[in-house]
Order: sequence, then structure tokens, then C-alpha cells
Amino acid sequence: LPTAKAAKQNFPCISLSPEKRNFLKKLAETEKDIMVNIFVDSEYFKTTLPALSAFIQGDSPSSILLTGHMFEQGLIDNASGIALSCHAIKILKKLQNLQNLEFRNSIRCFHGQETYGVIGLSKFNPEILSTCFANLNLDMINRAEFPYIIHRGLLSSLNFTEEVLLQVLSAVKEKIPFDILIENDFDINCTIIAEPALGSVHSNLIEQKNPQWHTSADRKGKISIDHTATSFTALAVATWALLILTAKKEEAE
Repeated sequence: LPTAKAAKQNFPCISLSPEKRNFLKKLAETEKDIMVNIFVDSEYFKTTLPALSAFIQGDSPSSILLTGHMFEQGLIDNASGIALSCHAIKILKKLQNLQNLEFRNSIRCFHGQETYGVIGLSKFNPEILSTCFANLNLDMINRAEFPYIIHRGLLSSLNFTEEVLLQVLSAVKEKIPFDILIENDFDINCTIIAEPALGSVHSNLIEQKNPQWHTSADRKGKISIDHTATSFTALAVATWALLILTAKKEEAE
């Protein structure tokens, strides 16, 4: 994968199959220097990509952002993340209507390309990100037996929004036994590409590493969904958002 400098220069990112990766790994153990010839046959072109978005207006322009990427076609990676964030915002809208709640802050649910789905927003709608102070990205959430990994961006430090997230997930853990692991940085894709796009937005990524992701088994009919786990996760995300949406601006930030 490219460095941050190379990414800015559109240096190509090369993906390797597990077989080729293992071959090169074994070769590296026996050879001091390895020369690899890479032939890139591709082109740049202008196009548009569809995005799925929802918005609930609050009393102030300050907002939080729920994201999840669309353009990997797996049920786990990442139809699960999209479904959960959409369901969470539907819960919030229903609560607002039933209880006549006033949201001090706004919330946007946005799904686009990897990673985070925020690169398009950063380039074409920077005014949206300029009002955002917290982001929660959902990726591969579908079963309780896999640990919930919470990644914190390199540009982020523990603050009110993350403390609320940890408390909510801890409460859910009493109903569904799962492990919570906290990582202090995103994977290299997120660090290089998404973090600069997010800027000063406090960011967390929740994911589960299901062994069936990125395989032909990641589709309906091949895997089973833990409906209890997904329902509780959607409620947890909605609860996290509700606490921030109804908080005062200085509390939320």
C-alpha cells in the first residue's frame, strides 16, 4: 500500500491474492533482495457514483455523521453496516415523532465509496463535513461471537462521543456476550485516505472481522445473520446518536 505522500501522487495500490502473498513472504525469508515487476493496465475517467443519504435536522448546524461504504457487494462487507446505520436513523426519526423530541444537533447518514464514504463529501460537499464534529463508521457488523473492534483515528483522542459509545456498548454487552477491543489507529487505508478528508472530526470505526468477508461465501444463502446481535447493535448506535443529538453543544464536543 502507498505511503501518504504516494497516495497524494495517485500512486497505484496493489492488492495481492493470499497465494501470491504467501509466495512472496516465503521468498523474502530466503532472498535478501527481491525485484518485482508490476504492470498496471488501467485508466482514469470521470464518472458519478450513487450514494445513499438521510438527514434529520436539529436546532443547530452542528451535526454527527453515520457512515458505511457501499461498493463491496458482500452481505457482511458491507451491506450489514449500511443496513444498521439506516435502521438506527429510522429509530431516531420514530422516537422524534412519537416523543416530540428536540434534537440540538443534526444527524446525517451517508453511504458512499471506501473508505468511510467521506472522500466524495470532502471533495464535492465540504460544507457538510465542516459542520460535523463526530463520525461513527459501521463495517461488517453481523454476529455476536466476533469481537467488536473500535478503531480510533490517529487524529482523534478520547472525548465525550467515544466515552458515550463505550458506555452504550458496555450496556449492550450485558444482553449479548461479545468482546470489545479498542485500537488506537485505523488500518492504513483509513489513515492515509479517510483521515485527511475528515479533518478534525472525532472518528470511530466499529467493525467485526468475520472470516467470510471478501470471499464468495459473503452473500445471502451462504451465511446466517445473527438478528439479535444486529438489532441490539442498531439500538446501541441509535442510543449513542440520541445522547449526542440531545446534548448541549459544549457537552457534545
